[in-house]
Amino acid sequence: MRKYIQLLISFVLLVQIIKAQETIYPAKENIGKFYLAHATIHVGNGQIINDGTVRVSSKKIESVGANIPIETDAKVYDLKGKHIYPGLISPISNLGLKEVANGVRGTNDYNELG
Repeated sequence: MRKYIQLLISFVLLVQIIKAQETIYPAKENIGKFYLAHATIHVGNGQIINDGTVRVSSKKIESVGANIPIETDAKVYDLKGKHIYPGLISPISNLGLKEVANGVRGTNDYNELG
């Protein structure tokens, strides 16, 4: 009887582990115009806009700023207290991957040690 209880507990734990990672689907496509409002925006040139707005139309960022008028018929996402980094981050940059040149091997993150 003890073996059956242990087997049942093991099965329940296995099912929970399998269900832990759900299938991830891509987000639905946003067609049309929407606004990301009241966020802290890090433009990328060193400028930080507090309580700014990003206007997105047809899957492209149209404008970023503090005084962008919001249309009444468009969808608005209130992101107060959130940070936005609009634009593209260069995927071929090694910035931050090599901390100390010719230094300690553990600070180089571009190649695994083992």
